[in-house]
Amino acid sequence: MNKLGEKICKNKIKILVISCILIALSFVGMILTKVNYDILVYLPKNIETIKGQNILTDDFNMGSYSIAAIDNMKSKDILKLEEKIKEVDGVNEVASLYDVIGTTIPIEMLPDEIVEKVHAGESDLLIITFNDSTSNEKTINAVSKIREITDGLVNQGGMSSMVLDTMNLSKTEIAIYILIAVILCILVLELTFDSYIVPILVVQYYLI
Repeated sequence: MNKLGEKICKNKIKILVISCILIALSFVGMILTKVNYDILVYLPKNIETIKGQNILTDDFNMGSYSIAAIDNMKSKDILKLEEKIKEVDGVNEVASLYDVIGTTIPIEMLPDEIVEKVHAGESDLLIITFNDSTSNEKTINAVSKIREITDGLVNQGGMSSMVLDTMNLSKTEIAIYILIAVILCILVLELTFDSYIVPILVVQYYLI
């Protein structure tokens, strides 16, 4: 143990330089490493789910879709909002009831079995399709952009929205996980070291 301590003391500059290089590389790796939230990529290619998604993506440019609910918005404003959403990169098509009937035909003139599927009270449904698959980065960015454009006016549903919410939730909880890990490390060190001050100093050194 004494020999190891002597070697560390003699080569402290080298150890410090190597540690700094490794820390810098770890930060680069952390930035470049992306978390894959797409559970479909882990499924076999020959199952019906993957086959269907590939057909929709390759043949119809409709890799995924989202259902959005709009409350208390006039038909002409919904059509204007559709045009803004269509301009988002990654969006394929946006459709609502008013793309068919326009703004002049009253909803009351339509059959109830049709109206009740896309309109209820003061709420209307939008169907948004995307060019790429459910968890594709381009699709996730499109969902995020749509949320910015609509500014809380639209409530989006669908797998892509759920993936985006999962990503945001994970990012916000990382700090909590790190704090728990630090507390547990201090606890283990306190139980194993003879001094109660040394573990705190060690953890503080690595945090700095």
